[in-house]
Amino acid sequence: MQSSPMSIPPGGNHVVSYLDVVVDDLLGTGAHPDLARGLRPWWQDSLESLGKSMVGLELPWTATVAGVHVIFSAEPGQPAANEYQQLLASAIALWTRWLS
Repeated sequence: MQSSPMSIPPGGNHVVSYLDVVVDDLLGTGAHPDLARGLRPWWQDSLESLGKSMVGLELPWTATVAGVHVIFSAEPGQPAANEYQQLLASAIALWTRWLS
């Protein structure tokens, strides 16, 4: 999310949680206006709701919503719903930056 790429050496990096969002390139560029925040990905609301509906389920979470495939996991003891929402917010911010 920074203007210059971050360089992290491979291997030995500790991951607390991860989120994979896989969507077809053409579908991934679709957006709808949000008067308060500008463009939002059309899939944002669905994926935010998905995180809330998966609370309490065993990790990893895998789901497909409106053609968007999601894989999420976190280490035991991490608040999964919070981790998911934070990673999703970062993915949306990256998408917004990429689209502009």
